[in-house]
Parts: sequence; structure tokens; C-alpha cells
Amino acid sequence: MVGIVVGVDGSEESRHALEWAARDAAERGGDVLILRSWHEPLIGGTGATWAVEYDAVVHDAKAELDAVAAEVHDAHPTVSVLSALVDGHPVKALLERAASADLVVMGSRGAGGFLGLELGSVSLKVARRSPVPVVVVRGDHDLTGRKEVVVGIDGSACSRHALRWAADWAQARGKHLVALLAWNYLEPERADGPHGFEPNYTSSDAEEALRVIVADVLDGADAPAIGMETVCDLPARAVMERAADACLIVVGRHGAGRWPSDVGSTTGQILRHATVPVAVIPEPALE
Repeated sequence: MVGIVVGVDGSEESRHALEWAARDAAERGGDVLILRSWHEPLIGGTGATWAVEYDAVVHDAKAELDAVAAEVHDAHPTVSVLSALVDGHPVKALLERAASADLVVMGSRGAGGFLGLELGSVSLKVARRSPVPVVVVRGDHDLTGRKEVVVGIDGSACSRHALRWAADWAQARGKHLVALLAWNYLEPERADGPHGFEPNYTSSDAEEALRVIVADVLDGADAPAIGMETVCDLPARAVMERAADACLIVVGRHGAGRWPSDVGSTTGQILRHATVPVAVIPEPALE
């Protein structure tokens, strides 16, 4: 069992993801497994020449990976740092390791070797299919000094699971949790998720729905200091604006009525545009 699995490819984005993972593991006394992929070079000529190039590529990639692992351990000596050079499709490699991990961490963009150039390739595919939470880190974000974690709530089973995960994460790190419910008149939110048009729906109804959800999920359990906020706005915009000064956004993989393996439209927008790390929480496992 590994605490955090993080994919690296030499890009700045993946390096920032690794730094985020190492800091998080250091705070909680966990361990980190660093994965790096290599690709067979396109080589003409004899088989012997190909074999020499193959060995050189693997050797160089392994040396770079070992150096990265050593740097992480030097910077965070309390963290157990493992590394693995993998062959094959990067999504498959990450998902296989995720099955025995607590968390997967990736950069929002890569250099084309492991994480791909755009969110929507490997990062989005792993966020869609990972059995464990996935944190996508955009840019250089050492936000450990920030005090708030913002979790988006919509009443779905997935967002309730996200609330429980966010509460545990914030509690363990001494952060203040903000549970945010965005609503509108066309799909007003109730405790069990969005309903059809209700002309008499008010902000008080949204506040009551949020109170019920938080009580259902966290009542009687250890929880951090928590604030409950509602806003009449589009969910993705509301979450990103509220979390502009937060250290982490937490969202469920999909909302009510979405296919279990899909990333909902709100989560997809947040992944593409948020300026702080985003944790995507999968649907709860079946008992």
C-alpha cells in the first residue's frame, strides 16, 4: 500500500505536482511513489543499434528518476520515497498503481512524455477512472500557508463523499473548511440533489439543504472548523471565485444524474480553469 502516487515527466508542471505531493506526505508522515514513463525511440538500422539505443534510453530515464527521488528525499527526509520506471500506456500505469494507493497527484500539463500536453489527455482520463481521489496541480503552488479548503456541494452521493474527504483532509492539516452550495431557479438544490423548476425557491431553501447535507455527512464525526455558504450562481464559477485564496478545491467526480465513470461538466470546468490545486473525489465504493 502506497500513500501517494505521482507521475513525473521532467516538465515544470509535473515537478510542481511532485513538490505538492511531497509536502502533503511530509505533513501526514506518508510515503510517495514517483512514476516515470519512457518511450522506445524511433530508430532505423540494425537490431544491434536499436538495442544499444534502447538500453541508453532506459538507463538515462532511470538515472533521471533516481536523481529526482533523491532530491525529494533530501528536501523531505521524513518521507519514504519510492520510484518506478514504467513502460506502456501512462493512464494504465497510473490506474494500476492507484488501485493500491490513497491518492494520485498529477500536473495539469506535461511535456508529452507522461502527462500529455493538455488537461483532457492523461490527467482527465485518470481523474475519470481512478478508484481513489486525484489531485491536479496547476503551476507552482506552495499554498501551505493558506487556511481554507473549499468543497463544492450539490447533494449527490459523490459530493457527499467529497465533503467527507475534504473534512478529513482539512482536519488533519488544521485548515478551515468551506462547504459551498451554488443554486439557481431552474434546478434548485435540495438535500438529495437538484430538483425541477421551483418558482418559490429562495436562498433560505438552499441554506437549509446545505445544513441537512452537512449534518448527514459530518454529524457525530470529527470535523474541522466549517463554514457553510450558498450562492445563486453557476457552480463552477462560484467554486472558483470562492476558492481564489484557498489552498485546495475539492469536488465530486460527477453530480446527480451523471454516469458513474464520467467527469461532470462542473468538475471538468474547474479542472481546466482553477488557479489552485483541485481534488477530484470518486463515487463512494459499494458496500
